[in-house]
Amino acid sequence: MARRGDFTFITSEALLQELKRVLSEDPFRLDDEEISKIENSIREIAEIEKPQTKVQECRDEADNRVLECAMEGRADYIVTGDEDLLGLTSFRGVRIAKVADFLRISGKE
Repeated sequence: MARRGDFTFITSEALLQELKRVLSEDPFRLDDEEISKIENSIREIAEIEKPQTKVQECRDEADNRVLECAMEGRADYIVTGDEDLLGLTSFRGVRIAKVADFLRISGKE
């Protein structure tokens, strides 16, 4: 959907590094080549933000990086399966939704 221009995919270097870490561990255990392909695919379609503002809203530092990226990129939504982020429901005007809810709201279901 981002490739088609249905929405703008926003990420940051910190989030890409976190993705690479997660994909290298259980349950995924992808090899470096597979991880690199995924990262390159994301870089092709995403806006890479460089957040200047630090957030300390969540207990998980990786979640704080998500909030920082969303703020810097002026996102309308954070689309996630992370229960801690979903518990916020919104952050400084950025709505937080599960994928299925985002698709329904955006009419892309």
